[in-house]
Amino acid sequence: GRSAVGDHVKQLERMESCGASHPFLLLEGDVRHANSCPVYDEDRSAEGIDGSAIHSGGDIDELCARFLVAGSRVGVITTRDAEGTARILGQLTAWLDFAHSRSHRQAALAVASSVVGLRRWEAAAAARAREREELVADLQSFGVASGPAR
Repeated sequence: GRSAVGDHVKQLERMESCGASHPFLLLEGDVRHANSCPVYDEDRSAEGIDGSAIHSGGDIDELCARFLVAGSRVGVITTRDAEGTARILGQLTAWLDFAHSRSHRQAALAVASSVVGLRRWEAAAAARAREREELVADLQSFGVASGPAR
């Protein structure tokens, strides 16, 4: 909801800093009619007006421009009606499911790759150990004692 005392600004700040990978603000309805929608706590605004109340489509445009200029992580999605909102939320859910499963697949591939890398390292270490043992055997056959140098 829109607030005359800045509650919506606090909500947007929380969205910006919450750590969600894809925070977004969903605006439903025709923004040209924003001036006909009541600001829910305007009667309290005399106590603490902060000038951030959104009264018109121009105010919404200004908010979106501020997001853009500030490099905000919060995206803005607009829909015309409840049907459009349901449709876009379904699409967003599918996209987030895909992105989440993709990141899990990439993590699984990274683990598999590190296991293969570990197995290669273990095989190389075993080969080096065999080469050392062969060198020790060769040195002993020539009468060179193996053991710590004194």
